[in-house]
Amino acid sequence: MTGTGRRPVNDPPGPGRGGDRHRGRTSVVSGCLALAAAVLMALSGCSRGDPSKPTAAAADAPTTTAPTTTAPTKAAAPATTSGSPAPATRTGSAGGVTLPFVADTKPDTSSERDGNPVLVSVAKGEHDGFVRYVFTFNHSDRDGHQPWRRFARPAWDVRYVSRDEAVQDGSGAPAVNVGANAHLKIRFDANMHDGAEGQNTLQTSVSDEDALAFGGDFEGRVTWFYGSDGERPFRVFWVGDGRVAVDIVN
Repeated sequence: MTGTGRRPVNDPPGPGRGGDRHRGRTSVVSGCLALAAAVLMALSGCSRGDPSKPTAAAADAPTTTAPTTTAPTKAAAPATTSGSPAPATRTGSAGGVTLPFVADTKPDTSSERDGNPVLVSVAKGEHDGFVRYVFTFNHSDRDGHQPWRRFARPAWDVRYVSRDEAVQDGSGAPAVNVGANAHLKIRFDANMHDGAEGQNTLQTSVSDEDALAFGGDFEGRVTWFYGSDGERPFRVFWVGDGRVAVDIVN
């Protein structure tokens, strides 16, 4: 009926009625959700904190520093100069000296022997800082067992002896250089004679005025004495071809 002020049941709601209430409820719900999201974001931000600042637990924890190690450094090698090596330094009877070769005043012996040695030559050579005596030995082969052998090698014993020991083998007479303060006795296990009649085999030798003096040829041993003002360092070595060298520092 018209004029009653009622609307039909099927009349959709118009503005300002039920539709407005529905939209209002929706807006309230959306606002609440937005507020909840903002609160959650704020709480999350507080829990994370500023990443550039340590947390309370991290600040209270003791700090440790890894130990540092330093690789060991090698000592610098001594500077060297080019050229020939420096001469060896030994201690002789007169104190520390610089020698032209490695030597000392201790006895020098060799037991090696080859062939049947006979002394045939004694030669002298003057060098810078020392004197050299070369003793040459041939092989004695009277029976012809080794006709191919020419030279021989003797055993030797070279050492300083007292004045009382500086005597000739056999006779016991003083050596020619008996007035020296030091006597280097040079002894070889060899002969200086050969043949049935004992012929002298020495062909060349030093002069009678030399510091090296003959000491004897007796019972398979040949002896010489070198006289000097004091015990001087020396060395003895096998040269080869029947030669033995004795170097004595001046």
